[in-house]
Amino acid sequence: MRFLMLFLALIAAPVMSAETRDAVAGFSTPAGMSRLSQTLTHGQLDGTRVLWSPDGPGGHGAVVAECHLLSRGPDHVAYVAEGQWSLSALDRIEFQMRGDGRATHVYLALYDVNDHLALIGPNYGRPEFNGGSTEWRRFSVDLDGESAVDSANLDLARVNRIGFMVNDAGASDAYVARIAFADVTIVERSALLRARPTVFSPNGDGVADRVRLTFIAHDASKPHVRIVAAGGGEVAHPAFQRSGGLTWRAEWDGRDSAGKPLPEGEYRCEARPTENSECIAAAAPVKLIHAPRLRKARPVEGFFPIGAWFEGNPTGNGSPSDLAGAAAYYDASFANLADHGINTVAVANAPPGLREMILQTAERRGIRVILEIGELADLVASRADLNERDVRIAVRKVVDRLSRYPALLRYQIRDEPQGWMVPNWLIVKRALDDADPAHPAFSCFNDVPIMDSIFQQTRVNDAAYDYYPLSHVTPHGEMERYISKMDDIVAHARQRPLWMVVQAFGSTDPVAYPSRLPRPQELRLMTWLALSRGAKGVFFFIYQSEQGWTGMVDGKGRPMPIFDEVKRLSAELRREAPSMLSLTPTKPIASAEAGVDVRSFVDRGGAPHIIVVNRDLDSGRTARVSIRVARRPKAVIDIRRGVALATNYADGAVSVEARVEAGGGALLKVVPR
Repeated sequence: MRFLMLFLALIAAPVMSAETRDAVAGFSTPAGMSRLSQTLTHGQLDGTRVLWSPDGPGGHGAVVAECHLLSRGPDHVAYVAEGQWSLSALDRIEFQMRGDGRATHVYLALYDVNDHLALIGPNYGRPEFNGGSTEWRRFSVDLDGESAVDSANLDLARVNRIGFMVNDAGASDAYVARIAFADVTIVERSALLRARPTVFSPNGDGVADRVRLTFIAHDASKPHVRIVAAGGGEVAHPAFQRSGGLTWRAEWDGRDSAGKPLPEGEYRCEARPTENSECIAAAAPVKLIHAPRLRKARPVEGFFPIGAWFEGNPTGNGSPSDLAGAAAYYDASFANLADHGINTVAVANAPPGLREMILQTAERRGIRVILEIGELADLVASRADLNERDVRIAVRKVVDRLSRYPALLRYQIRDEPQGWMVPNWLIVKRALDDADPAHPAFSCFNDVPIMDSIFQQTRVNDAAYDYYPLSHVTPHGEMERYISKMDDIVAHARQRPLWMVVQAFGSTDPVAYPSRLPRPQELRLMTWLALSRGAKGVFFFIYQSEQGWTGMVDGKGRPMPIFDEVKRLSAELRREAPSMLSLTPTKPIASAEAGVDVRSFVDRGGAPHIIVVNRDLDSGRTARVSIRVARRPKAVIDIRRGVALATNYADGAVSVEARVEAGGGALLKVVPR
C-alpha cells in the first residue's frame, strides 16, 4: 500500500464581501496553496470559505470549512474542497475532524472521472459524521464494501476528486458552521476483487441470479478469475472483460465450466494476475443457495388514495402505549381523518403488537392502511446481502398475520430507501409479491435516481414520492422548484401511477426546523400541480405534530387551519378521483392565459380531458381555455361541479371559461359528438 496526503486548498466564495472575508481573525493562507475551485450550492449561499489554521491535532495544521448558510430546505449543501489524483485503487480514507458543537452533517465526497458521486455521511450509513464534538476525532472509511460507494457505481480505480460537503438543513441565516479537517490520508491498494451480491440464488427469477465480479488490477495485464469450491477444487473460470482503465468485470451464474448447476455451498472467487500465475492477487467469498423462483408482481385494482401520513409509535404521537389506550387513540384519530375525507393512512413506526388493532380500527372507519413493517424495513437496510430463503421466512410470518384484514392496502418495506439498499429492497419486494400478491410492497421515494433504478429492475404498482418545497425563506407563491421536481418525478415514474406526498406540516422556529406550514392556498396549489402532472393519489404529510414540527393537528389533537383545507380538497378529490384514475397524459391540445397551467389527458374511451390550474395564490379567476378539437364537441363539463360550460367553437378549437379559485384547479371533460 502507498499513502498519499490530501491537502485541501483555499476557496473564496465569490459572493462574499471583502469585509466578510476579513472579519475572521486567527487564520492565514499558507504559502503555496492555490485556489482549486469555487463553491456551489443548492439554494442561496451567503458565504463559504476554506481557511488554513495552525491549530490542528499534534501541532499540525488544519483546514477549517466555514459555511454561512441561508435556510432553503433539506438540500442545503456547501461544497468545501477538492483534490485531483490518478490512483490504481482506493482502499480507505482516513481523516480527523473537529466540529463546533452543533450536529451539522458532514459528508466525505468522492467523484470519479465519469462524475459518479459517492456521499458517505449521516444519510448514507455514517451517523457519526457530524460537527457535534468540539474535540478532534479520527475516522477511517474502508471503501471496499461501503454501501454508498456501491450504490453510486463509483470506479475506485479512477477517483479524481475528494472533498467534504457540509450540510445543515436546519441552519438559519445567522448560523455559521465551522468544521475543521486535518491529517486527511488516502490509502491505496494494489488490487481489489469485489463480488456482489455475496449470497445468490441462480433460479432465473431475476433476483440475485448472478454474482457480478469487479477486479481492479495493479497493471494492464489481463487477469484470470477462477471459482473455487470449499474443498479447494476449481469449478469455473468466468472470463474478465475490461471496463476501462485497470478495471475488469465478469459474471458467474452458479454453473461449472461445463455449464452444469453446482450444489449449494460456500465458494471463493479468486483473481490471479495471469491465467498461469500461482499468485492470488485478491479473493472474495460468495454463497450459492437454491431457492424456488419468486413470482413476479401482478397488477392490483386501481385505487385513488386521499391519504394522510400518520405516526404510529406511541412515543412519537403521544398516545397511550397499552393496547386499550392505543385503540381509543386510533379510533378517535381515524374518525377525525374520515370526517375530513381521508380514505387512506400510511402508518409509520407502529409497534408489531398494535398492527392488527390498527387494521381493525381502520376497517370500522372505512379507511385503508399502508402499514410500515419494521422487521422488513430492517432487512432492506441491512449491511449484509440478504439470503433469499431467510427473507421468505420473515415475509411469510408477516403475511400470515396481516393479509386477512380488509383494511390492508400495502406493506411499507422502507420509507425513503437509499441507493445502497436497492438490492435488498428488490429481494424483500419480490418475496412479498410471491407471498401476498394482493397487497404489494410499498416505499415512498425521495430520490429520483433511486426510484428510477428500482423501476428499471422490477414492476412496482405505485410511484409514491415526497417533496417539501416550502421553508421559512420561500417567497409566497414561489413554486418553480416544486414544478421542476414534479416534472422530473413524472419523467422517471415510467408510467406508474404517481402518489404524491404533499407538504402539510412546518415549524414555527426556522432554526429548529426550516420547513414552514403551507398557507391553505399553497397546499391547494401543490395538490393541483401534482394532479395536473397525472397524480393518481395524494397524501398529506403529516397528521400529528412531532419532532419540532406542526402537522394537521397540534400536540393536543386540536385541528390546525390547514386541516380545514385538507377537508375541502378531499371533498373535491372524491368527486374527481374516478375520472382521474382513467386518464393518460397526451400531447398538448389546450392553452390559456399567463398564470394558468393547462395539461391535456385522454380517458379510456378516448375523450379529451383538461386540468386547469390557477397559479395565482391571492385571487380566484375565470380562466379562458382554448381546446383544439376536430369537431364541435357535444359539451365541455366541469367534473367537480357537474355542469356543462358555455362553449364557443371556431377555427378548430372550442373556447370555454372555467372558474378556479386561488391556487385551485378544475378538471374539464370534452364530450365528443
